[in-house]
Amino acid sequence: MNLILLDITPFIIAGSIAAGVLLILVIFIIVKRSKGKKKNKVKVPEIDDKQWLLALGDNDNVKAVTVRGSRLSVELVDDKKINRDMLTSLGVKSIITMSNKLILVIENQAAEIANRISSHLQ
Repeated sequence: MNLILLDITPFIIAGSIAAGVLLILVIFIIVKRSKGKKKNKVKVPEIDDKQWLLALGDNDNVKAVTVRGSRLSVELVDDKKINRDMLTSLGVKSIITMSNKLILVIENQAAEIANRISSHLQ
């Protein structure tokens, strides 16, 4: 019986080494993939009051600003004075126009933008 065990021992050792190397390789691949899937932090753009007011047709064109979650509701004197391209470049995801009222969908900074615009209103 000892003779049979001695004949298999090299195979057991080689198999154990191969299994260990394979295990290390699998762990390395999993770690490598998980590093690649980390979300990059999105840099929040700085709010430029003047740019927002220009995009909305200047502070004389804005009557009132209110916030509802990620939406900014802006009452305007004349909706023809707004610059849609400038609003999208400032981070507005969607613009809904209703007569002299705009609803701007802004993801993260709606409340702060509303506060800054309101501070410039008369």
